[in-house]
Amino acid sequence: MPYEQSFFSGGPNSIRAWRARTLGPGGYDPTNSATRFDKIGDMLLEGNIEYRFHIIKSFYGAMFVDAGNIWRLEKVADKPNGEFRPDEFYKQIAIGAGFGIRWDLDFLIVRVDLAVPVKDPKYPEGDRFTFDKKPWKLTVLNFGIGYPF
Repeated sequence: MPYEQSFFSGGPNSIRAWRARTLGPGGYDPTNSATRFDKIGDMLLEGNIEYRFHIIKSFYGAMFVDAGNIWRLEKVADKPNGEFRPDEFYKQIAIGAGFGIRWDLDFLIVRVDLAVPVKDPKYPEGDRFTFDKKPWKLTVLNFGIGYPF
């Protein structure tokens, strides 16, 4: 698939615990990669749960959990563990959680979110939860503007 038609994951409108184009594909570990933003895939699976609550006037708080990842359809030599495998993909789903502030202007919402990775698929299986990896150092700040729904 051409680069501009490929999927990426992470960022303010995706899985907020990762910066844009830094998650995946699959269980690929970019530690030894010279490039940072080459994480593209042919397939995307994402989901989000968000609870919003009123704070004062037009300000709202939010707590959220994001989950998902991207995968390649074919095996790629420089992205080991990045291909989609029906018997393994569910183990490579990343999970991030956080909280944020929403400013509801009726016609759009300005939002600021803090998120941390809870489960990172780049780590070996059985060691993917990040509770022991100092998650506060992995905190990501996101800014977004969107529709009020």
